[in-house]
Amino acid sequence: MNDDPILDPELSGTAGRVRTVLHSGGIRPEFSEWLRARLVAEAAERVAASASPVRPHLVPVPDLEPDQVPTPVPTPVGRPEPGPVVPLQRRGRGRRVAAWAATATTAAAATAAVVVGLVPSLLQPGSVLVTASSTLTGAVSADTNAPIRLTFDQALDHASAVAALRLSPATAVRTAWEGDTLLVQPVHGLAANSAYVLTVDARTARTAQGAPLAADLQLAFGTAAGSDGVTAAAGEPASLPRTVMTSASDGSEAVVTRSDSLLVTGARTAAGSSLVRMQEKGDTQRTLGSATDSICVSRSGRSVAYLGRTAKGPGIVFANSEGTAIRTIEASVDPGSPLGWIDDDEVTFVSGGKITAANRQGHQRVLSSQPVDAARQTAVVAPGARYVYLGNSNGTGRLIDLVAGSWQPLNGLVAAPAFTSDGAGMVWVDRSGSSYRVHHGPSNGGAATSAVLPVSSTDRISDLAISPDGTRFVYSVSNLGRAELRLAALPSGVTLAVSAKGVGQSPNFSPTGAFFTVLGSSAGSHRIEMVKIPKVMEVESAAAKLAAARAVATAFALAQVAGDGGAQAWLARSGLNLPQVPRATRAALLWSVPADDGTVTVRVRLTVDPQSQPARPYPLQGEETLTVSPAGSAASGSGVLPKVTAVEVGQFAAAPAGPHVIRVVVNPAGEVGVTFDSDLEAASVSAGIRLTGTNGAVVAATARYDASTRTAWLSPSAAKGTLVRIAVAGVRDMQGTPTASGPLEARLLG
Repeated sequence: MNDDPILDPELSGTAGRVRTVLHSGGIRPEFSEWLRARLVAEAAERVAASASPVRPHLVPVPDLEPDQVPTPVPTPVGRPEPGPVVPLQRRGRGRRVAAWAATATTAAAATAAVVVGLVPSLLQPGSVLVTASSTLTGAVSADTNAPIRLTFDQALDHASAVAALRLSPATAVRTAWEGDTLLVQPVHGLAANSAYVLTVDARTARTAQGAPLAADLQLAFGTAAGSDGVTAAAGEPASLPRTVMTSASDGSEAVVTRSDSLLVTGARTAAGSSLVRMQEKGDTQRTLGSATDSICVSRSGRSVAYLGRTAKGPGIVFANSEGTAIRTIEASVDPGSPLGWIDDDEVTFVSGGKITAANRQGHQRVLSSQPVDAARQTAVVAPGARYVYLGNSNGTGRLIDLVAGSWQPLNGLVAAPAFTSDGAGMVWVDRSGSSYRVHHGPSNGGAATSAVLPVSSTDRISDLAISPDGTRFVYSVSNLGRAELRLAALPSGVTLAVSAKGVGQSPNFSPTGAFFTVLGSSAGSHRIEMVKIPKVMEVESAAAKLAAARAVATAFALAQVAGDGGAQAWLARSGLNLPQVPRATRAALLWSVPADDGTVTVRVRLTVDPQSQPARPYPLQGEETLTVSPAGSAASGSGVLPKVTAVEVGQFAAAPAGPHVIRVVVNPAGEVGVTFDSDLEAASVSAGIRLTGTNGAVVAATARYDASTRTAWLSPSAAKGTLVRIAVAGVRDMQGTPTASGPLEARLLG
């Protein structure tokens, strides 16, 4: 036996004793199964390594200790092909074993035949190494409501296979068969944003001929994120007052200068359609020249540029902050081209299908070789002109980084995106199923916040713009004769104010953010309107602020998952020392507590899912605490949006058994909802959850359990605004396993 090629030399010293114990029948079943599984895996490795050259992609997975974090498997693009469900690798002593799993049934079948021949004394008599495949192998965003499908490479006895199923976290399931494919349907669906392992226990399952399985089968996968669970209700929206400033031509817009002067690109005057300057009060109006098709103001507000003409043809006018022309240069500008400023030095435009820049002396340079059809594509230039969005009528688009010389797809948009005043961030709206979602993220393509817009599935969204401080945005909604202009909070998407007097095209904010301009219309005529921000909007509801902080924390955690340092820096306070964390595959926001000073403490769980061919049947997890400070505060150091101002990261370790808390929320009625990833033993909920105040005194509460959402709802006797701590140590899952979740916190909404 010492010469047996499947054994590690480290085992040779005890090989004889092992054989004696195996044949004596005196071995403990747990040790026998562990040793059998290990040696089967060792044999499979060696056979696979020496198989014929036609064997497909063999993927090595190290046998990691719990404190070691593997590199996650990337999420595949598009629909994944069925992957292998591999034999369970049990933890043992000795050197680490590399478990190799072939991704084709032919290679797996060949391996099984040789394994049985090599180690008959270590397998149950007549046992067979069965393999299975599933489209969920290694997935990290599986549909929470879809059935799990396992296709076996040979027929199994249906009753024993179903009896052998174990789904962790503990979940009640229904099963059905389609030939050799087993469908496993969770009764209440799967928990969102959770890591799962489905096991077929070899001790119970049998083939159709009654043979035992040589090893357990495992499927490791994760689920897609669900709703945040917090609704930021801002109450009844205020009214948006709109004042007509001047009649205008269709397609006109008005930009606002540093002095709050309005530059109207196509105002109706006695001389026809003209470029005019007017004051906020609208009592004076000065014609600057003929109407122009495009205009822009630099980020500093010191410079204006617009399309004009020279003696030889088209040109670009360089003007001061009041719109007064200083110099005009010759430039061939494609029809439909927007203009943008690079600092106060150069103006960008599309010429000959290429994005070009020209300075005040007329010197031109090409910025990007990406082809642009300005007449047919939607082009939006970010302030500072580093980023340009190019969109097509079918919803596909590209976001071009002119400095890096790169681009990334930005598809599915239902309206042209809007950039923040510094050009570093952007907002866009896309459609997911029957919902419209607003996204707010860095222009470099990092992780973004996301929220559902309160609109119907048949509405049309258009004309986005962001306030200078980045805390609000405007958009228009139209549907079957109904048309509204809305002001909403960022990043929550909550409607703050609304006007039912039609849409507002081409919105542009004033530098102070006190008002914005739109092109309105009525009975076929068009006019430039000024829309003032209601004073009531100076203070938003606590729920809206909490939702904004949670959205920023979620985006920061997702940036950690993506390994995107740039996005983390954009979401964090300037100069914050960003911690190094293991590259997780998912992040879940557990709970958030607002403080009296406006900051919000957020607890996040980061998870490293098992590999698609796992050497370990459990995920690795660690938790971190984020402090989010409100926009404009001294701690955040920026008025653009709430910022992460502190990060504390805990240790990563193997996820313990038992139900995990995946979310804690407080609804407007003051109820505390604690959501778990497992189906619970309902009787344990009332007795297993305890609330205490900050002084340690027990807070009386009634409890109810909603099995369909796996949520325990608690109605505390404490007053709204009270900080409570939640202990869940007595809660058990459907298999009787107690939870291992640590202390939780919640503040009842005031």
